Amino acid sequence: MIKELELSNGEKLELQRLYEKEVLPYFLANFDKEDEENHWHGQQVGDRMFDFCMCWDEGEIISIVHECYRMFSDDGTWNWYTDTMSEWRIGDNQITEKMVWNYVGGDGLKSYELVEMIHKIIAGAVDIDRLRDQIVEFNREQENVDV
Repeated sequence: MIKELELSNGEKLELQRLYEKEVLPYFLANFDKEDEENHWHGQQVGDRMFDFCMCWDEGEIISIVHECYRMFSDDGTWNWYTDTMSEWRIGDNQITEKMVWNYVGGDGLKSYELVEMIHKIIAGAVDIDRLRDQIVEFNREQENVDV
């Protein structure tokens, strides 16, 4: 039985960004709807390696993410092994505002600017780790402000 791939919210955000900015454009440019084979595209996120498996199915793009592990092969070299027993389906798991909010630690910061920033993160236009650092610093400053 295939189970859902365990990913942090940050990894989901980064995989979604890679899919939209790199993987999907490459797939669309190189494979037409008549192509019936699966196509694989490897991407590294942090210290983890992932394979995007993409194919056309009745005119729709199916994109599934699997994790890869390094294994020592019989010929004495290291190769990547794709674990297809767990997966994360890109189309079924769209990034949500709540997911971003939880990742960046937006407790108590419910300003218009932050909500606008969350939409930019979802669109892939902002570095989420940089934003997270800014919010942590903002929260520290707020704790030190005399009321």
